[in-house]
Amino acid sequence: IERFDPATNAWAELPRRSGHPCKGAAALLGKLYVCGGGLVDGEKSMSFERFDPDTNLWEQLPPPSFTLLCGDEDWKNFWLA
Repeated sequence: IERFDPATNAWAELPRRSGHPCKGAAALLGKLYVCGGGLVDGEKSMSFERFDPDTNLWEQLPPPSFTLLCGDEDWKNFWLA
């Protein structure tokens, strides 16, 4: 994942996340929220993380209480979490 700095007009790579490949992301109140997921040993697995640009660190978050629909790139495989 990279971020754009308009002051330098350049992209910079963020530190690596510990979670699954990114399936969705949103920016809120100066932080980046990323969810990922997939099948691990045949079991559904999800990860939720928040990036803080002030500390340059990712924080693991608990899964939300609502249902998410996730799928692979061509939506041949999908699952509810």
